Amino acid sequence: MVVPSGKGGGKGNPLIIDVDEQSPAIICYTSGTTGRPKGVMIEHHSVNNLCAWHIETFHVTAADRATKYARFSFDASVWEILPYLQAGATLHMIDGGTVQWTAALSGRPG
Repeated sequence: MVVPSGKGGGKGNPLIIDVDEQSPAIICYTSGTTGRPKGVMIEHHSVNNLCAWHIETFHVTAADRATKYARFSFDASVWEILPYLQAGATLHMIDGGTVQWTAALSGRPG
């Protein structure tokens, strides 16, 4: 991964970070069954497997449009974001107020 100039490389040089399939891609924080918060690291290969399965199962293409419905803090939001971006689809973000109104989401009068 290359971070653009001015974002940590100094003197106009990009910062180059070596990332492989075992590198953490996402850290989800959960209390699980213990009730004690903990971070769970999900590696790149696992995220890629999830995206590949989702794209194949739901026939996601670059022509598709998806809605980002879940809050970013909810781990399931990963399913709403990454497969569609990886497939080149369009992702539509909806505001918190609209989430509660099914009519607004469907485009049909209330």
